[in-house]
Amino acid sequence: MAIIDLEYTEIDGLLYPNIEIGDKELLDNLGTYGTLRLCYLYEHKPEMYRELLITGKLAQVLRQH
Repeated sequence: MAIIDLEYTEIDGLLYPNIEIGDKELLDNLGTYGTLRLCYLYEHKPEMYRELLITGKLAQVLRQH
């Protein structure tokens, strides 16, 4: 497993990672099956979802047919 160095922002004593979604326009236009795949990953495979989101590969995986 790769170690990812992230910057954090402290809010009320809690640290939140500074993460941006680079392919926001691709995520906005996923279509029916892309949206279903996104929901499946988010609900049933949260570790894979987080890894894809952090590495910037989420939109690419959701656009695959």
